[in-house]
Amino acid sequence: MLTSEHNKASGRANAADDGTGHPDDAQAPRLRLAATVLGLLGALLAIAVPLLPVVQDTAVIDWPSGNGVTPVNAPLSAYQPQEISATVPCDSARSLDARSPEPAPLVSTTPPASAEGAAVRMLLQVSDGKVSVISRGQLLGTAAMPPGACEVELNSSAAATTVTVADRPVVDLDADVRPQVVGIYTALDASVDPVDGVGVQITPDTRFQSVPHPVKFAGMVLAAAAVLASLVLLHRLDRRVGRRAPLLVPPGWWKPTGRDVTVIAVLAVWVVIGGITSDDGYILTMIQARDETGYMGNYYRWFNVSETPFALVHRLVQLVSEYSLQPVILRMPSVLAGLLTWLIVSRGIVQPLCQPGRRLPVHLLTALFFLTCWLPYAMGL
Repeated sequence: MLTSEHNKASGRANAADDGTGHPDDAQAPRLRLAATVLGLLGALLAIAVPLLPVVQDTAVIDWPSGNGVTPVNAPLSAYQPQEISATVPCDSARSLDARSPEPAPLVSTTPPASAEGAAVRMLLQVSDGKVSVISRGQLLGTAAMPPGACEVELNSSAAATTVTVADRPVVDLDADVRPQVVGIYTALDASVDPVDGVGVQITPDTRFQSVPHPVKFAGMVLAAAAVLASLVLLHRLDRRVGRRAPLLVPPGWWKPTGRDVTVIAVLAVWVVIGGITSDDGYILTMIQARDETGYMGNYYRWFNVSETPFALVHRLVQLVSEYSLQPVILRMPSVLAGLLTWLIVSRGIVQPLCQPGRRLPVHLLTALFFLTCWLPYAMGL
């Protein structure tokens, strides 16, 4: 005769055989430990990713080039260089000074005739046997050139700016007085002035022109893999105790309700009567400028480059604008995004969390809060 104890033991054995036993069997502790370790590893790697190295694109503007001391235009996207240095032999400065009735520019980072550039440039000029250094409209120093061979040397970075004449310090500032750079300009003429030894080096600020280092890329991949593996192990643990994952969408989610009709009606009316905002005009101008550039960039700043990470949204608006530039049509992506957001909030958050008897007040409050936030802030372009 089989006893009740024998039946219970057989049931436990069968449960263990089909893989649905209690998690406290021999395998469950190892699964829990592995899931915990992998989860922590993924979190630590994710935190470390911003600190891992990148590969920076670097460049140096070296002047003069094959065209001699001809002025060149070289506007920097960051405006200020990371570092600028200039060397001018005293013989070159004396020659320019001798044939110039007024102060003459040896090196300037903006066109000498530009009135606006005078407030932001760095100017190394010569007059009456003296060399002067001006940066951003401020006179930094003046020194007379001694007779004989010598050099005027300038170095400017974020940490310090120094100028020497014949190895004697003229300027020594522990401050950031770097100029804006739109090019390299000079009044020197190779046909009448000795220009051997004249040179300018500019290092553009390319700190944000970078790609992930292989170590950084590996860290991102490992972080994602560790978290994914941890989730898989947690899923296995849940299955062992009979837990089931919640449904992605609740039953009957597709059935419209009075709240849905109200939200849709308000959004539809607001598409027509909602006022045009300054941001709408901002984006509309960017759309219209696309016809000349071939792409949608930021027309107002950053030299019309694409505005990452918002370029995907701009691309969507651009596709809609190919059919019409009417505000009602251009707002369609915002309307669709609003409807999708409402479905996620009402079906995926409020409905599963609220008890059936309390859903109506919470749904009404959610609809009111959603419309209050969405209409003024999210119905534009």
